[in-house]
Amino acid sequence: MPSHDEFRKNPKRPAHGEAGRREEPSAFQSELTKLQPLCDLTATLNASNRLDTKLQLVADKIRELLKADIALIALSDGSPAAFQVTHVSGNRSDDLLTIRFPSETGLCGNRADDNEGVIIEDCTDIDADCPSDVTKAIAAEGMISGASMPLHMNRHRLGILCVFNRAQRVLGTADLNSLVLIGNLVAAEVARWQTEELLSATLGELERVVDNRSRELLDTNIQLEQEIEERKEVEAHFREREALLRIFVEHTPAAVAMCDLDMHYLAHSQRWVTDYHLGEKISSDNLTTTCSKPFPTIGKSSISAVSREK
Repeated sequence: MPSHDEFRKNPKRPAHGEAGRREEPSAFQSELTKLQPLCDLTATLNASNRLDTKLQLVADKIRELLKADIALIALSDGSPAAFQVTHVSGNRSDDLLTIRFPSETGLCGNRADDNEGVIIEDCTDIDADCPSDVTKAIAAEGMISGASMPLHMNRHRLGILCVFNRAQRVLGTADLNSLVLIGNLVAAEVARWQTEELLSATLGELERVVDNRSRELLDTNIQLEQEIEERKEVEAHFREREALLRIFVEHTPAAVAMCDLDMHYLAHSQRWVTDYHLGEKISSDNLTTTCSKPFPTIGKSSISAVSREK
């Protein structure tokens, strides 16, 4: 190892160090080239675009990143038995958009049962596990090799992310790791979107229920107000009739009195007071005197008879 003085006189590093410096920028640049599509994907998923737009960009970017011929995303459409292909990049026809991958067999099932990505060295290996329309689409597109990554969140399967090549080019571990990373990002975005959709639907239903209940309460309140007004009118009409009846009884020229079933005065004429010499005993302020006072012969039996007639 050179001394400090020697290094000051000749600061140039040994040849192997100089070679190392020349190789490092090249490797670093290579890594940056691989990471750029991942950065673009992350920015895409964080953008406020519609989920459909995001997933199509993911399919395009993953195909570019892994230098694959085809990339596709299949999502659950509510049926637990299969995943419907929703987004494709690099396809020759739209037939891929019509197929459904079984969720328990083939790419989605035994190939990725442990919820981890898997490299597919030969696509013909999955033919026996797939429906005829899937195998026909694979053959029509010329898929030979590829990789798949299940989209899951908290052990709940959301779909699958796949890339395929039309040549015998087996993807490496680094490619699979990139696919797994992107698959996890896509799964989180799909789960977030589904949660927002569920919350939106629940909120809409809650608003509908509250709106219906509010209308019911409003109708009930209006009906109660109408009934109160009608009752007030009936009571006012009754009081008016009662007042007219009292005036009629009080001013009639005959000895007339009205009593309730307990023989207490309700109304009487002035002639009744003078003819039976009742004086102030049944004044307007003291109507508790019974009608039986002037007529002692009126007993309880007579009162009961009147009650039965009523």
